[in-house]
Amino acid sequence: MHNLEAFLSSMFDKRTVILEHECGILILRKLEEGLKGEVHMSFWDHKLSAHTTLVKECLAWGFMEFDLQRIGTMIPSYAGAVRRFLEHRLGFKHEGTMRNFAWHKGQLVDVSFYSILREEVFNGGWL
Repeated sequence: MHNLEAFLSSMFDKRTVILEHECGILILRKLEEGLKGEVHMSFWDHKLSAHTTLVKECLAWGFMEFDLQRIGTMIPSYAGAVRRFLEHRLGFKHEGTMRNFAWHKGQLVDVSFYSILREEVFNGGWL
């Protein structure tokens, strides 16, 4: 988000669901029922792998509750641990990278796009 107003607006959008747990938060946003949504997550202890089952359950709920066909996310180039977690623990697929796409600490960074499809979750032994 570029400013506080945009952030708050997205949090109060009816197409946003915030799932809070004692270990962190998972946000499903830009939900288009029957089609797609975005996921963003943060864990207070920064231990992604320890929360694999919780994240999978939350994403499966999102797929079922909103009849989603895909869930995507964007990961900046400096977040290597998050990229590995998405690919190796959750099975997200890399769809491409936008070069010099966002600012981080005064520098332009690449942002990679990832997604997982409904059939990969429910037909691929994901759960």
